[in-house]
Amino acid sequence: YLQCSLSNYLIILYFFFFQAEDGIRDFCLSRGLGDVYKRQGINAEYMGIIIKEKLMKVILVALLSLAIVNVSASGLHFINVSGGGPSAQCPADTIATSCACGMRCGSYHITGSNQCHCQCRPIDWTAAHCFSAKTANNEAVKLVSTTAQANAQMVNCPADYTATGCSCGNGCGSWDILSGKTCRCHCPNHVWVLAQCHKPENPKYNLYCEYRSDYKNPLQAAEGFTAVACSCGSKSGNGCGSYTLANNQCHCHPGCDPNYTGVQQCRIELA
Repeated sequence: YLQCSLSNYLIILYFFFFQAEDGIRDFCLSRGLGDVYKRQGINAEYMGIIIKEKLMKVILVALLSLAIVNVSASGLHFINVSGGGPSAQCPADTIATSCACGMRCGSYHITGSNQCHCQCRPIDWTAAHCFSAKTANNEAVKLVSTTAQANAQMVNCPADYTATGCSCGNGCGSWDILSGKTCRCHCPNHVWVLAQCHKPENPKYNLYCEYRSDYKNPLQAAEGFTAVACSCGSKSGNGCGSYTLANNQCHCHPGCDPNYTGVQQCRIELA
């Protein structure tokens, strides 16, 4: 998570500004720097001051440009789209990082990077968790999507990709993410596991994510992160996929009889 250390730059800027004042000491009012130098005569000393002033302007521009680059890291912008039935689609120019399903269902898949499909039947509602990313300078950061699936307990995202959410077979909604890349299902009869994987298209940016869980419900994402997916453990051991993701927190529904809540939280940063 990048933070700009402007204090060093401000000290340097003040130093150069102070030094540039040395040659401007004439009490008489003038029409500009040219009058000061004209009355004092153009010699090597004052030519040096003129050169130093021009150099100062170049350094100021360079330092300000550097500061702008350092503050360009930004977070993800969240939109929640829900509807009745087994599917929900994100708006254009956004991607789905995860889905939530009614009837306690935790099994879903995403098609076309932005459409959620719940796998359980019957199903009464589906929610798509949709995101776009922009820097502090309002520069769009396009995210590339892919999936990884296996008939096992765990599955890894491809190299350079980060897991933003997991889906497990047989309606299981209890999972965690290891090392930012590996989805692991907790239910004993989950059959399959699927990882939703993303990365910025531009290599100068990085998608950094952390998974955390607690016995709190709801569970808030940490400061500086955006919640992108939720996991709900239940006392029955089968997990639950019915939850609400809003206000940057995960809230497992009461019908899940939750005993813990997990949140996958992410941010965009400079690589």
